[in-house]
Amino acid sequence: MKIKIRNGSVCSIETIESVEKVLGYQFATDYREFVQQYNGGYPEEPSFDVKAANSTSGIENFILVEEIQEAKARIDGLPDNAVPIVRASCGDIVFINKDNDQIFYWDHEEEPGIHFLAKTFSEFLDMLYPEPDVGEPIGKITFSNPNFKPKFK
Repeated sequence: MKIKIRNGSVCSIETIESVEKVLGYQFATDYREFVQQYNGGYPEEPSFDVKAANSTSGIENFILVEEIQEAKARIDGLPDNAVPIVRASCGDIVFINKDNDQIFYWDHEEEPGIHFLAKTFSEFLDMLYPEPDVGEPIGKITFSNPNFKPKFK
C-alpha cells in the first residue's frame, strides 16, 4: 500500500468476523488486512477519480468495520448488495458489492448514481492521490472605495 493512513485503529479478527456474520458476507482478504491496521482511518491522499461520471471525489474517512451495519441502515437508496466502507465527499459513499467484491461509488444525488471504481479494494487504494493544490490566487486583491457612488443616467 502506497498511501498513508492517519488515526486508524486496530481491529481484531473477532470483530471483523462478527460483522461479517451480521452482514452475511465475508470480506475479501485485502480489505480484512487493511481494517486490521487502519480501521476508521483518514488517508493523506484522499482524492480519487470517478471515471464513469467524469468527476473527482474525496474520502472523508474509512467507515469503522463495527459501524458498517449501522451506516448501511441509515443510508436511504443504497443498493441491498452494498457494504459501505468509505464516507466520500458531499455525503456520497464508496461501497463493496457483496455479489462480486468490486468497489463502487454511490452518488446520492443521482439516480441510480452507481459508478464502478475498481475490481478490488487494493486497486481502489492504488487510485488515491493527494488533493490538488489550488496554487496562488490569480490577479490582484482590490478594495472598494466606500465613498464611491456610481452615477446612472
